[in-house]
Amino acid sequence: MIARVLLLTGILPLTVCSGAQITGVTETGATTTAETGATANVAGKPQPEREWRDVIRNASKQKIEALHVTFSCTREDGRVEYDDNGSMDARFQFSHDRPIPVAGSFLSKVIGRGDCTARTDAVVYGDGDVEGDADKIDLIFQRRTGTYKALSFVIPLLDNIASGKSNAAAVIARLRESIQGLSNDRTLSSGETTGESYVLAGTITVLQTPGGWLETPSDRTANRQPRIDDVARKTGASPEQAQAFVTANKYREWRSALEDHTTPPGGN
Repeated sequence: MIARVLLLTGILPLTVCSGAQITGVTETGATTTAETGATANVAGKPQPEREWRDVIRNASKQKIEALHVTFSCTREDGRVEYDDNGSMDARFQFSHDRPIPVAGSFLSKVIGRGDCTARTDAVVYGDGDVEGDADKIDLIFQRRTGTYKALSFVIPLLDNIASGKSNAAAVIARLRESIQGLSNDRTLSSGETTGESYVLAGTITVLQTPGGWLETPSDRTANRQPRIDDVARKTGASPEQAQAFVTANKYREWRSALEDHTTPPGGN
């Protein structure tokens, strides 16, 4: 059985500040629907979780490649929690997010407790222009930088599996060591660490999933890359080798999409 693997980010700590007005989008602000059924104890009282949504429309003349959206949720005890899991970036979350076309919309949503508000605080357009808070713009490109670096590290490891020079178990062990090392690397920004961890942990998930593969934009075209079972049948490779071969080529597609898109305009 072939299993598609989507790589998604987890909850990230945020520093929130007010900033530049964004003219290229309109948004509904946070609205909520039904409770999820889950609760959490806040100040000794159960507080239900709700799904909060913000519908963001592209009001610019360019497609949108990335949005940073911050949900601010105030709990009953007065604590405020910030969540950016409603953000999108078609070059960072390559297997999941799609660019927003002109006049198109994006549904940003998170699970939050208490009362939430939402704000789009950074946008990256298809022509490379950006709008929004400088720190959130930087965060978008830092994540891309970390992703690019990790892909360049992982691709040769996958090639070694595909050629029979290594195996999935050895590569998984190497990736886990690298993830451990990230927590001690003070030279990396938080965004770079997130980007690297995203690829390293996602690769472990792919290799641990029999027949697992990463969805990429080419899968929706006539020029899609070969399937794992096709590679195994045509080359005589083992399922593990065929999986690594396909994954490495999909990672090359992902890395190519990041080329020249890891620094903001005017960045180094």
